[in-house]
Amino acid sequence: MGKPPRPALWGFCGAAQGAHSGPRAALSLDDLTAAPSNRPPVPTFAEYVPVVAATVTPGTLRAYRPYWKRTVEQWGDRHLDEPTPSEIKQLVAYV
Repeated sequence: MGKPPRPALWGFCGAAQGAHSGPRAALSLDDLTAAPSNRPPVPTFAEYVPVVAATVTPGTLRAYRPYWKRTVEQWGDRHLDEPTPSEIKQLVAYV
């Protein structure tokens, strides 16, 4: 017997189900696919890695710092949403 779905997923499924049923269903495909106009810009790796590094324990920082450093060296000026899956695979091989 497989694992039951996680509770967080249950909530999502319920929300998704409610989005297309009942009298209050007012979402259209355009609503779901339109880019929000008030979204802040996605940070670069150089901007975001220090933010993450400041939130982790010293042990985690020691373990991940070399990888984060290489990531910033390679992709520092790129936004977090830019790399493709194949580029991530190439970076993993490099690191």
